[in-house]
Amino acid sequence: MNPTVLVTGGAGFIGRETVRKLLSNDYPVIAYDLTEQIARHQDFFETLDSPRLTVKAGSILDRTSLRSAFQGAQVVLHLAAMLGVRRTEDNQLACLESNINGTDYVLDACVSHDVQKVVVASSSEVYGEPTQNPVSESDETKG
Repeated sequence: MNPTVLVTGGAGFIGRETVRKLLSNDYPVIAYDLTEQIARHQDFFETLDSPRLTVKAGSILDRTSLRSAFQGAQVVLHLAAMLGVRRTEDNQLACLESNINGTDYVLDACVSHDVQKVVVASSSEVYGEPTQNPVSESDETKG
């Protein structure tokens, strides 16, 4: 039996495809994301129609919601983050709160629930506005 995988940011662009792939490989999945993000992609979740899928709404900044969502998870794929170069530059404190403190809260919930494996993802956002396309992993990151 495959372990249960919790995907933070499970209703996001990469999260949805990750959830779909995990389900197609017979993993039980908990998709965790903001209420508005789940509502925006309700049709996607309905088309999956899988008894192995649980969708839970909450914020990675809400420790109580995280603790509840992590029940039964053995693996966590942490994809939740504030995205968009312009958005994060315009909202720097909110970005720090979400991306740094939120990740800390996710990792704390992993420890509290004896999660066996954690994968923390990044994206091309670390490169800022690209100086060339396509972006390569060897390109300079912007801080």
